Amino acid sequence: MLGLLSILIIALELFGVTSAFTVAEVCQQLQKKFSAQILTPGSSNYTDEVDAYWSLAAWLEPPCVFTPANTQELADGVKILVKTNTTFAVRSGGHAPVTGLASTNHGVLIAMTHFTEKKIVGMPNALGAPYFRNGAANRWGEVYEYLEPHGLAVVGGRIWPVGSALLLGGGISYFSQQKGWASNNVVNYELVTASGSILQVNAKSYPDLFWALKGSSNNFGIVTRYDLKTHKQGKIFGFDRAWAPTSMSKFSEAMTSWMAPGGGHEDKKGALMPSTQYTPASDRLDPSLVAVYDAPVENPAAFKNFTDIANFTDLGTGVQNLTSLVRQTIGYQARVFRWKWYVTSIKFSNETMPIVIDTMVDVAKELIPQFNGFVGTAEEPITADHLAAARANGGDPMDLDPANGGVFFALYYAAYTDPADDDKAENYLQTLISRVESTTKAKGLYYPYYFFNNLGIKQEPFKFYGGGKSLPKLKIISKKYDPLGVFQKLVPGFKLGTGALDGA
Repeated sequence: MLGLLSILIIALELFGVTSAFTVAEVCQQLQKKFSAQILTPGSSNYTDEVDAYWSLAAWLEPPCVFTPANTQELADGVKILVKTNTTFAVRSGGHAPVTGLASTNHGVLIAMTHFTEKKIVGMPNALGAPYFRNGAANRWGEVYEYLEPHGLAVVGGRIWPVGSALLLGGGISYFSQQKGWASNNVVNYELVTASGSILQVNAKSYPDLFWALKGSSNNFGIVTRYDLKTHKQGKIFGFDRAWAPTSMSKFSEAMTSWMAPGGGHEDKKGALMPSTQYTPASDRLDPSLVAVYDAPVENPAAFKNFTDIANFTDLGTGVQNLTSLVRQTIGYQARVFRWKWYVTSIKFSNETMPIVIDTMVDVAKELIPQFNGFVGTAEEPITADHLAAARANGGDPMDLDPANGGVFFALYYAAYTDPADDDKAENYLQTLISRVESTTKAKGLYYPYYFFNNLGIKQEPFKFYGGGKSLPKLKIISKKYDPLGVFQKLVPGFKLGTGALDGA
């Protein structure tokens, strides 16, 4: 624990007194203690770490990178950073595209590169259920690949290169209709707090903190390991298809039918990951879909409206292992574009898909008709069964009420290569979200919620959690475990009630 004098000094610094140490001096302190774990510009592996982000727009240049070898090293390093009042960002997978939320130009980057533990823990154990010890640096494809020979899986991400920190934002899974958010399936977190304490956080040890971590990001500490429930997993049916632009209207109709009462979503074994790409310069819409059915059933009825659509490119269809299907998304690890995205939420209706697609096209034609790149939307249907499963599986701070029906997340994105287009893409996305929300409010289809994993930098998610009831609880928990507000003031990210704090 920090001494009383140190706490007083840190408190004064956090509330406006400048630290006596420069970041360069702090990097030297870290290097003296941790030697090879500190990387500086020009040193071996520095570039690999600072460029280990999916979006080129997230590539920053921290004065040094700290790559702790284990949890104790991380805890000791955090003590130095807190004592010296130094900004520090934390990166695990690096897939979120928002500039400055998992890196920094003016602080220390903590890269969780060495936290790659993978271990199956059977019964009996203190947590009361079989689980998988999942290091913070692991990618979901690696996790499924490790578990598959054992006939097991966990409820995790859908895209191969996405990292474990998806769990801190909730996380959509191919099993979410049956088991809720991915975060509902965490049974324990190993957490380093602002004081440098190492906590095993679960429903028995720290129930308030355990609840808070299931969707509230990096506001409470640094997670080094996620212990996840395992379940037996056999073969599944799935397909990955891209349709010609001439099939866009049929794809939109199939999405609407799937969401409607009596539609395919009522079979809880089914899951969709749709996306529609739009290229403004050629006025071209390209719909695509990954669909998963949690049973070895060829062409299940739940997907009939999609499988009936002709003119498609088949990227992989049939009964297969989960790993084989997820491997089809491995291309998302390519680091070739600058990405930005924003999200909004819409109630299910016959008008939902037309609003989502038509507004995107209209705003793109108006603002970026010759955009040197592409834009699009991932149309994420979140069903009432998904939300009911989340509550039944331990609950979470998001606490979306299944009695309000399902919700449709529209993740709007822009991808391009020229940094000069950053402002253009940002203006397009903010205008698009405003235009969509004006329409949905006018039609009674607005759903007040922003899904954490898809946030844009100007969005504030926590005010909508639990219909507004979760945020006061989250603030109390934050003050309890981080009384000096280190993770609110020194660590970039989406902060409790204050919007985004970035390290750019």
